[in-house]
Amino acid sequence: ICEAAKELPRCKMSDFIEGGLSDALEKAYEKTASELGISVDVVEKARGLSVRVMSHVKKKHAVRDEMYKKYSKNGCPADFPVHTKCVGLFQSINGVDVLLFAMYVYEYGHECPAPNRRRVYISYLDSVKYFEPKRFRTLAYQSVIIEYLRFVKKRGFHTAHIWSCPPAPGDEYVFHGHPSHQKVPKEDMLRQWYYDICDKSKAEGIVLETTDFYEEFFKDGGINCPTGSAPDPMSLPYFEGDYIPGEIETIVANVNKEDRLSGKQPHDDHVKSGVPKRSGSGLRAGTRSNPGQLVNQYQDKVMNRLGNAIYNMKENLIIVRLRNKHFAAAVERGEDVSEWPDDDDYQPDASVADVKVAENLNEDKNEIESPATSDEVRST
Repeated sequence: ICEAAKELPRCKMSDFIEGGLSDALEKAYEKTASELGISVDVVEKARGLSVRVMSHVKKKHAVRDEMYKKYSKNGCPADFPVHTKCVGLFQSINGVDVLLFAMYVYEYGHECPAPNRRRVYISYLDSVKYFEPKRFRTLAYQSVIIEYLRFVKKRGFHTAHIWSCPPAPGDEYVFHGHPSHQKVPKEDMLRQWYYDICDKSKAEGIVLETTDFYEEFFKDGGINCPTGSAPDPMSLPYFEGDYIPGEIETIVANVNKEDRLSGKQPHDDHVKSGVPKRSGSGLRAGTRSNPGQLVNQYQDKVMNRLGNAIYNMKENLIIVRLRNKHFAAAVERGEDVSEWPDDDDYQPDASVADVKVAENLNEDKNEIESPATSDEVRST
């Protein structure tokens, strides 16, 4: 039995995040002392902090029924193997360990089929406003996420995904109760909170760029995504609990119903031919149905409807790029990226020819799998 949070089991990820949090707070103390013109020794500091991974479960995330029935014959997998983890930040307050912040993440490693391979999904966050001193509360909570992004980048993950969605009134994401004075953040405030994390991560060299789900996979037929096109939902990362899988189910069910009512058999309208080749500068595919919105004629019916559905909420579906697109594209192709150069050293003209294709991905040869499946801190 553990009598204190600091006695809970540690792992490399919890130690890494806790160390990074400590460093961020030390810098904040120095900055505060400078701003107030006082010695750093008299700055009130956050004491008794512990970061722990409270759960780590390896499971298979099943593809939902409508999606699988429509696209399985085109290669849609039945499931995606994933590691789910819950990270918690504790503080000892008046001798009592209080869980202040919790984050649920889904990690899809190298053994996972594309397009989920080497992606992470930050699923749920929740917190209570008991952190002391409160002036460092936001910094502490954001630092946990920043250090997590730093850690998974070192392990070889190339993209993180966040759905910025405040809870509806009465809903509780992780904690069953919150202080009465704690307000639920509005949509724009929560979104900005996440983008502030991305900006700080960019400044520290963790994040290369941020974009949104629509810009990545729907604009001009998905020309911005690593593979250069996204003709159907099989091109989209598919995360448990995310908005996208549920919306796909609804759209596919409606399309099938329309087909039945019109006397047609439900069919796969995946475009396999007739798609013009794309030039290096990109190809505008489709016409605008309203100002600022592109309906792409080279994506299937489900993709077109999905693009329409998410357009007005696209800024809430945040994509955080940790490695460059060339790295992500090589991962999508299933190549061995264990010796891929750092982004600063990457030379596009030489990379693809120099990267060796993985010849054996069996579990007994896990040199390729290990960076994105274990808690080992490695460059790729």
